[in-house]
Amino acid sequence: MEKLYNITLLILFSSLLFAPQGFSQGATVTATGTVLAPLSVTGTGLIFGDQLFPGHNEIVVTTDAGAARFDIVGEPQKEITATFTLPEILESGSSTMPISFSSTSGGHDNAIALQASATVFDPNTSVTVSLYTAGEYFIWLGGTVSPSETQAAGAYTGSITLDTVYTGN
Repeated sequence: MEKLYNITLLILFSSLLFAPQGFSQGATVTATGTVLAPLSVTGTGLIFGDQLFPGHNEIVVTTDAGAARFDIVGEPQKEITATFTLPEILESGSSTMPISFSSTSGGHDNAIALQASATVFDPNTSVTVSLYTAGEYFIWLGGTVSPSETQAAGAYTGSITLDTVYTGN
């Protein structure tokens, strides 16, 4: 009898171990993501004028017509960081002329018509802003050139780069 009892127990435990689990549950989810429109940046140059005089600094402020302007277009109301790469000199052949950017050389606003009242910022550091409801933003840049008293005549140029990136906010 004990043998029959042991065999019955063995069969019972075996069926529990190898039986399909009737209470198993599962679920499937969908992974989704939306890629934002890429940022677009266009710019117009910083113009110090046609007549720079040796020994006299020339300053362009953000509200001047000669200020550089950068138009940024992207996903409406998304936050971006804008970072300048600024030259320290302008070049004309082998001649150089210092250029500098102060803590008030940058201005930004969400409307192109607001250049005169743009928020001032230091272009030597990054600025974080939110694109306007139409997905646009504007940055103006001034600066100072400092021709020496013995500055060689010529047309001087240098590159100013504005890099922009979404912050994720």
